[in-house]
Amino acid sequence: MRDFLADEDRPLLERHGLATFDALWKLDLPTVDDPNIDRGGWSAVCRLDLDGRGFFLKRQCNHRTRGVHAPFGEPTFAREFRNIQRYQARGVPAARAAFYAERRLRGDARGDGLCAVLLTRALDGWRDLATALEEARADDDRRHRLLAACGVLARRLHRAGLIHCCFYPRHIFARETVGGGCEACLIDLEKTRPLLLGRRDRVKDLEQFLRHTPGLDATDVRVWLSRYLDRAPEDPEVAAWIDRLHARRQSKETRPARRIVRRGASGFPGTDANLASLESAGRTPPLPLHIHLPGDAGSLTITRLLRVLPGQRYVGVARWRLPRNAEEKTVLAKLLTGGRAERRAAREREGARLLRAWAGARENVAGGPGTPRLLSDGFAAGQGGWLLFELLEDARSLEALWRDATPETRHAALREALRAIASLHRAGLWQADLHPGNLLYDREDRLHLIDGGGVHADTAPLPQEKAMDNLGVFLAQFPDPDGVFADRARMEALLREGGVFGANVPAATAWEALQAAIRRARRWRVRDLLKKIRRDCTLFAVERKGLWGASGLVAVRRAEAATLAPLLSDPDACIRRGHVYKTGGAATVVRVEIAGRALIVKRYNIKHFWHGLKHCWRPGRAWRAWREGHRLLALGIPTARPLALLERRCCWLRGTAYLVTEHLEGPDLLAHAADTPLPGEKAEALRALLASLHQARISHGDMKGHNLIWQPNATQETGGTRGHWALIDLDATRQHLSSARFARAHARDLRRLLENWPAGAKIREQIPRDSITPHPGKQRASHWR
Repeated sequence: MRDFLADEDRPLLERHGLATFDALWKLDLPTVDDPNIDRGGWSAVCRLDLDGRGFFLKRQCNHRTRGVHAPFGEPTFAREFRNIQRYQARGVPAARAAFYAERRLRGDARGDGLCAVLLTRALDGWRDLATALEEARADDDRRHRLLAACGVLARRLHRAGLIHCCFYPRHIFARETVGGGCEACLIDLEKTRPLLLGRRDRVKDLEQFLRHTPGLDATDVRVWLSRYLDRAPEDPEVAAWIDRLHARRQSKETRPARRIVRRGASGFPGTDANLASLESAGRTPPLPLHIHLPGDAGSLTITRLLRVLPGQRYVGVARWRLPRNAEEKTVLAKLLTGGRAERRAAREREGARLLRAWAGARENVAGGPGTPRLLSDGFAAGQGGWLLFELLEDARSLEALWRDATPETRHAALREALRAIASLHRAGLWQADLHPGNLLYDREDRLHLIDGGGVHADTAPLPQEKAMDNLGVFLAQFPDPDGVFADRARMEALLREGGVFGANVPAATAWEALQAAIRRARRWRVRDLLKKIRRDCTLFAVERKGLWGASGLVAVRRAEAATLAPLLSDPDACIRRGHVYKTGGAATVVRVEIAGRALIVKRYNIKHFWHGLKHCWRPGRAWRAWREGHRLLALGIPTARPLALLERRCCWLRGTAYLVTEHLEGPDLLAHAADTPLPGEKAEALRALLASLHQARISHGDMKGHNLIWQPNATQETGGTRGHWALIDLDATRQHLSSARFARAHARDLRRLLENWPAGAKIREQIPRDSITPHPGKQRASHWR
C-alpha cells in the first residue's frame, strides 16, 4: 500500500516536519491508554496537537490481521484505513485519515517487523454517545435528539451496504448543530464489512447498540428505531423490529458462557447480581462479588475464588448473611449454574449427606476423620444452585503437606489417609475424584474429606475390585522420588493395617491388583493432561489465532499468563535482551529475566525454504517438547517445567515457534570430573532416572551430559526431598508403544550418554547397562502418543 497524506493536512504536517513515516514513528508522546499486546505484537494510540488542531497518532508493530486482501497478514490499521476511505466515498460520517504508511523495520528500538502508522483527525467538539446520553438522562428532549441522530447514522450506514460490527455507544460520537438538532459519526472502523446477509446483519448492528446502551425505556427505543426506519413511532414496522431485536438478545443470553466471556475483562455485567448472572461471569469475575440468593437464603459476598469452571461452577470463600441478621459467617460456597445445574446440585447435596453420615458414625472415635457441615443448600429454576459449607480455617491439604514434609512425615500422613479411605470403603462409599487435594487437615490436625460431588454409594463393604481401582486413582497422583512406595513389605503392612487389603485376600494377589490399578490410573491421568494442554481449561490458556488456528497458536499455563504476556507479545525483543546460550542454526536458546525470575526461551528457527517446507505440515519440535515436558512431570520424572508455547503459522502451515520453560540452576552431568566416580546420591539418582524412563518406555533422543541438570532440592512436581537429575532439551523425546523400538531407542540413549566420557573413565562404570524390564502387556496407541 502506498503512503497516504491528505491534501488538506499536508501543509500543517510538512510545516512541523511530520509528513513522513519516520518522523511520526520516532515521535515520543504519552499513550492515551494501555497498549494492545494481542495478535503477537503491539498497538498504541497517542494524542498529537499541532497549532490548535488535534490528531490521534496510532502506531503498531506485528499487530496483524488476515483476510481476502492479505491472506498472509497485514497491519490491522491497513484495514481500518481502507474502511475510512470507503466510508468517505459512500458518504457515511466517520473519522477522517490524515496520514497512513507501513514499513518493515529491522533492529529499530521501537519495533522489529511489519509496522504501521495511522494519523486520524481528532473529533474535538464531539462527545461519545454514552457520555452524552448519561448527561441527558433528565432531559427527554435532548436525549431523543441524540437517539434520532444515531438512528439516522445507522440508516445511512446500512443503506451504503456496510455493517460496523462494533456499533457501541462509545464508538459513536455526537454533537449539537446550529439549528438545535444533532449529528453523529463513527470511529473504530476496523471490523467494518459489507452488509451481506440483509436484515440479519442489520439486526446484529442494532442489537449491539441496544445491548450496550443501558437505561433506555420503551419510548427511547421507539424514537431511535423510528428514525432508523424513517417511519412514525407508532408504525407496526417499528414494533416488528423491536420484537426482532428482543429475540436476538434472548438468543445471545442463552448461548453457552464460553461464547460471551469476551464481553470484557471478565464478561460479568456487574458485582451485584443473582445466580443466573454467573453463567456469563467468565473465568475471572471482579471481586468482591455480591450474590443475592433466592428466597430467604440470604446474600453472599465472595472474597476469594478457589476453583472456577466458567458458566458452570464457582467455588470460593464467602461471607454469608441471612435476612434480618446483621452478623456474617465465613463459609465455603459452591455456586452452580448452567443447563445441568439442578442435577449437579442434587449430586453435591447427596454426596455431602453420605459423607456426613459416614463421618457421624465415627464421631465416637477420637481423632477420626470428619467432613465439613453443610449449612445451607438449594436450587432455583432459571438461576442455579448453591451449597454453603462450614469453612475449615487455615486448613492444609495432603497435597501441600506432601510437597513440604520429610519421608517419615509423609509415611505417617499416608497411613492416616489410607485408614480414612478404607473406612469409607467399608461403609460402601467411594469418591470418583479421590485426590490429595480433597483430604484436608484442620488446625487440630484432624483429617477431613471434602467434595461430595464425586461420592457414590455401593454395597457395604465395597467390592474388592472397585476398592482397588479407587485406591489406585488416589495413589497414582503421588510422585515417589524418595521411595516411600518402594518398600513393598512396609507398604503391604500399612495397607493391611488400614484395612485396605481384606483379611482373606492373599497379599501377593492384592499387591499386584493394586499396582495394576495404579498403572491404569496413571495412564489415564497422563492421557487426560495431554488433552488439556491443547485446549482452554482451568490449567491452560490456549488461544488459536485466525480461523481455527490458521495464523498461530499460543498455549500458556493459566497461572503464568499475566506474567508472561509481555514476553509472548514480542518474544524476539526479549531474546535480543537475554543472555544467549546458543544461537544460529535450527534453534536459539537464551535466558531472560521476567518479573525478577529467570526463564529459558528457545526459538525454533526456519533455516531456509526447504527446511520450512519439511516441518510446516506436522507438529514441530516446540510442540513435542511442550507435550513431553508435561508427560514427564505427570509421570514424576524431573524436568524443567514448560510454561508457554507460541507457534506462528501461515494458513495453518507452521513457521517459527517459541518454547518458554523454567530455568534450572545447577551443574550439569559433564561438570563432574570423568576420572572420579559420582557420589553415592548422584549415582543413585542417575540410576533411578534411567529406570523411570525405561519403565515408562520413554527415550530422550539426545542424552548428552549437558541435558542432565543436578537439582539438590525438590521441585513442586516431583515433591522429593532428595537431590535428583532433571532432563532438559526434550525436542526428540517420545514414548514408545513397541517394546522392540523402545529397546533400540533406549540403547541409543545409553550409548550417547557413555560417549560423554573417554574409555576407562570411572563414571562410565556407574551407568547401568541393563535396566528394569518394561511392564508387559500391549497398550493402546492413544495411551502413549
